[in-house]
Order: sequence, then structure tokens, then C-alpha cells
Amino acid sequence: MNKPVLIVDKLTRSFETAAERLLILDELDLVVPEKNRIVILGESGCGKSTLLNIIGGLENPCSGSITAGPFKVDRLDEAGLAQYRGTFVGLVFQFHYLLKDFTAVENVMLPAFIQGVKKREALERAKQLLCDVKLEHRMDHYPAQLSGG
Repeated sequence: MNKPVLIVDKLTRSFETAAERLLILDELDLVVPEKNRIVILGESGCGKSTLLNIIGGLENPCSGSITAGPFKVDRLDEAGLAQYRGTFVGLVFQFHYLLKDFTAVENVMLPAFIQGVKKREALERAKQLLCDVKLEHRMDHYPAQLSGG
């Protein structure tokens, strides 16, 4: 078995309302080996987005730990989270917030440019990423021409 690229250990997340404490994630464990893909599947409101937001460093857990590659995500400060999000994890939001004047491939290239990657390398990587998610036929489309689903 490949070594784990993601380890979620006893992850707990709850939210307080005026009336009650809502337990969203209750000591969740998850191990994802390198070079594997997984699906997070569940009913509306079961905590899928919360889990992904925590793994992405956008929300904090109440308890538990997340190790993603060399990063102890639950222990990172803002600078560490920025490095983690900029170099290790990719986030695709339900509402995409793409730059409307750039094509799909140009939008995907932007993070590489921010990291100082040369144009040719950024373009090849962006094309590969779009192929990986079966969007190679949409590379030259603008956000208004893409489906939101």
C-alpha cells in the first residue's frame, strides 16, 4: 500500500446555536494513500463541506488532527496555511470565483504564476490538470461559457 498523503484522526467539529450544540463531525478518521482518489458522499447537511473546509485549512476543527503530506494542518498559523494552500492542496469551490476575462486554462495557470513558475511549464501543468478532470475540451472557454455544476 502507498504511504498516506492525508491522515485525519479523531476529527470533531460542532457548531453552537442559540438552542443547541450541533455535532457535525464526531471523531472522524480517514486515511488516503498517495495516488488514490476518494469520494466524499452523504446527505445534505452531513458535514461533507465542513470536512473539506477543515482539510483545506479554511475552518478549524474542535479537536483531532489533520496531516497532509508534510503539513500538520490543524497546527498551522496563517503563514503556514497560506504555504499549505499555495503549494500542497488544491481547492475547487462550489461557487468557482473564476476571473471572467481569463479562459479556463488561464485561470488554472494563475497559482503557478504566483509561485514564479515559467509560462510554458504553467501551461503544460494547467492543461494536464484540466485533462485530469475531463475538461480538456473547455480549456479555451471563459467562465460564462462553463457549467456551474
